Amino acid sequence: MLTAENLDIGYRSRRKTTVVARNLSLKLKAGEFVCLLGPNGAGKSTLMRTIAGIQPPLEGSVVLDGVDIQTLTPNQRAIRLSVVLTERATAGLLTGYAMVCLGRFPHTGWFGGMTDEDRDAVHNAIELVGAQALGNRLVAELSDGERQRIMMARALAQEPRLMILDEITAFLDLPRRIEIIRLLGRLAKDAEHSILISTHDLDLALRTADRIWLLRADGTLVTGAPEDLILDGSFGKAFADEGIDFDPLDGSFKLGTEYRAAVEISGGDAVQRAWTSRALERNGFQSLDHADQGGTCPSLELLGKAGWRLRTGSAPQSYDTLYDVVRALKKARPETR
Repeated sequence: MLTAENLDIGYRSRRKTTVVARNLSLKLKAGEFVCLLGPNGAGKSTLMRTIAGIQPPLEGSVVLDGVDIQTLTPNQRAIRLSVVLTERATAGLLTGYAMVCLGRFPHTGWFGGMTDEDRDAVHNAIELVGAQALGNRLVAELSDGERQRIMMARALAQEPRLMILDEITAFLDLPRRIEIIRLLGRLAKDAEHSILISTHDLDLALRTADRIWLLRADGTLVTGAPEDLILDGSFGKAFADEGIDFDPLDGSFKLGTEYRAAVEISGGDAVQRAWTSRALERNGFQSLDHADQGGTCPSLELLGKAGWRLRTGSAPQSYDTLYDVVRALKKARPETR
């Protein structure tokens, strides 16, 4: 579907050339759902714009369906791919329905006459993103999240071979983000679209993408299945300079923590232990599964629905919430505040 070899991306002016990333090699196959990940400033948006043909590459070429994308006319390009970028589109007095109808322009020609097939494509796109209630509202009056859904519907109405979406879930709440990511994955598989999306929803990307394009801060790119990039250490390296630790066991990112004290925990079920450990670590306490041999380590017994029993050297105290447990630990270990 799409290939790029020896691709350099960046910006060129009369006075200087700014290279964002060099020597990138990419492939995107039909029916694939690919997520572009990387730290801020790595050049994700620049790469998306170059692949979409919005800005030319500094070196190399992007080939879509066997054709250099820079040689396509705007209409030829619009038939093959649709783009949703982070920039707010100027909507004027267009309603949500009218904005989605613009996605049919490459198919309707200069006169813009809508056939029944065009109207069906528009209605299907609106329904797919759950935007039925937004069709009669002015786009200018929509929230950021609602606007994103309309722009995604417009991209779907285009019926392209390739969809490129830059931070499409940025303004959506968690349930809607999950719904949109699931929808994109299903579209790639069922309709054989190729879909490329950049996102900061790392957990969702790891769980849903067929492949990950991981753009590092130094401009190098690694690609592969999410699990392959976890096993070879690529994720940990990509975000190491961001003060974030990647846990390869559960595929999650965590803030780098400097532990100032330890707490022995015992009892409880797996859920209570996991969230207790998380609360302790967030406040600078390392969770230990075994007793401190020196006898100086506070102990915390997990009692299920009965709460927690904390011993800090004196008589044990019982607590109903982790908030109170942490406050008691900080009082006993003031250096962790």
